[in-house]
Amino acid sequence: MNGKDFALLVESIQEGGKILTKEKKPARTSIFSPPDIRNIRKNAKATQIEFASMIGISVARLRNWEQGRKTPEGARFGPFESGICGSSIHQEHFEPVN
Repeated sequence: MNGKDFALLVESIQEGGKILTKEKKPARTSIFSPPDIRNIRKNAKATQIEFASMIGISVARLRNWEQGRKTPEGARFGPFESGICGSSIHQEHFEPVN
C-alpha cells in the first residue's frame, strides 16, 4: 500500500470513529423495512412450528416476529435479506432443525 492510500485509509477510519461517537453525521444512511415474516411463512405453506424449525429459531421468536414485537436482526436476518425466504420460498431450501 502506498503512502497516499494509507493516508486515505487512516482518514476514513478517523471519520468512522467520529460517526460512531456522533461527532459527525454519516454521508448517507440506509433504512430497511422488516420482512413480512407471516406472509413468507404462509407462502411456504408451513405452520409456525414447521417454519421455525426450518430456519432454526424458536416458535416464540417466530411469533414475536410475526406480531411485530421484534424483528429479525443479525445472523437471523440473513435468509430474509438474501432472498432465500422470498415470496417464492419452497420447503426444499431448508432442512428441519432437531
